[in-house]
Amino acid sequence: MQGDALANLTATIQCQSWPLVSVVVPFYGVGIDQLCICLAALNDQSYPVDLAEIIVVDNNASAILSADSLPAGRPWRLAHQPKAGSYAARNVGISLAKGKVIAFTDADCRPDKD
Repeated sequence: MQGDALANLTATIQCQSWPLVSVVVPFYGVGIDQLCICLAALNDQSYPVDLAEIIVVDNNASAILSADSLPAGRPWRLAHQPKAGSYAARNVGISLAKGKVIAFTDADCRPDKD
């Protein structure tokens, strides 16, 4: 086998055993610029896109996010938790998560590609 073909086969076999990962992102505030940067970084992960779901939880008293306000590129899941506090927003995200692994990041973070 050629080097590239072997590397692709190895990557495919590895991906088949990787779990679905749910990433919960609580969002509070009115400016979505930082959230969009965070979501773009999550969209650019080295982890397979089809094995990751991103759940954004709007943690404002009245929902200010909509599917149209989130960047294109993947089907984000959007929820609303009016009770103040990132812990409340994370709990909503956990209740919606389908992944075997649940990860958390804040809306103003820039997750590393790896």
